[in-house]
Amino acid sequence: MNLIFRNIINEFLNVIPMAIYDKMVNLKLVLPFYHSITDTPGAHIRNLEYFRSIINFKADVDFFKQNFNPLSISELSEPQKKKGFFISFDDGLSEIYHNAIPYLLEKKLTGAVFVNSDFIDNKALFYRHKVSLILEDLKTNPNEKRVAEFLNIKQESVKDAIWQSGYNETSKLDQVAEILGLSFRQYLDFYKPYLSSTQISEIQSNGFTIGNHSKDHPNFKNIPFEEQKNQVALTSKLLKENFNVETIYFSFPFGDDQLKKELFNYLFKEAEICLSFGVSGLKSDEFTRHLHRIPMEIGSLSADKIMKFECFKHLLRNMAGTNQINRRN
Repeated sequence: MNLIFRNIINEFLNVIPMAIYDKMVNLKLVLPFYHSITDTPGAHIRNLEYFRSIINFKADVDFFKQNFNPLSISELSEPQKKKGFFISFDDGLSEIYHNAIPYLLEKKLTGAVFVNSDFIDNKALFYRHKVSLILEDLKTNPNEKRVAEFLNIKQESVKDAIWQSGYNETSKLDQVAEILGLSFRQYLDFYKPYLSSTQISEIQSNGFTIGNHSKDHPNFKNIPFEEQKNQVALTSKLLKENFNVETIYFSFPFGDDQLKKELFNYLFKEAEICLSFGVSGLKSDEFTRHLHRIPMEIGSLSADKIMKFECFKHLLRNMAGTNQINRRN
């Protein structure tokens, strides 16, 4: 039944042109975002599927430029009179520097790159990237049995256990990597998956905004309020001191699901965040300085189809009265 429903939706999206959706939804602001742009995803993201092919990214850019007006990040806080778009990237991955920035500059566009301060200059590895590296290594590594013994689980459950590892289990991932003979430090030094300070400064000099994506990418709903504040404050401090960033923009790692009002009040008052960004598509938020972006790394789907589906969901939520996110106290 689900497959039939998906096929019906797919045909529905194909038949109705984007212009019709545009009028029905009255699109004013579209915020597509990405993690990595690459045709050869490294082992650190290969199992996470957080990437977009170069040809699809270029087609996305062309689609948005043809259908919307390019905006600067400073214009996002203003009421939009015309349809506008702004592209951003999370996690500060180096493929952005090589494969995305040059095409945006060619098209006379800029955007925002949100970085995690712990990963700049490849000083450390995001725990989900450790997960992907371990899963990739387990495809050929003969030591899976030893990992199972270490985790005290059946061997057939090892991959699931690694996949489900959380932010607070980084030491466990480090120990598993040691059992496998996998060196995260060697991977960082050789592949350099994250942006260097020099690359960040060059990106800045080309008109791009460098934003705050937290210190080391936890899911904010799983950490206490004091740690949430610490994650924001430390990265803002680094951006100001190392890159002379004056206006701080923040994008939530893993999105903003279930986050409370006190955090947003902290962001916009004490932390002096100009705008923050989530990942809920075309939804609005009770905090008008918190904007929602559209994830674009959805297989090989075209930007046209992704936008149509976002519009379709928006129309359904409108009928249900669930298009605005209201925060808990």
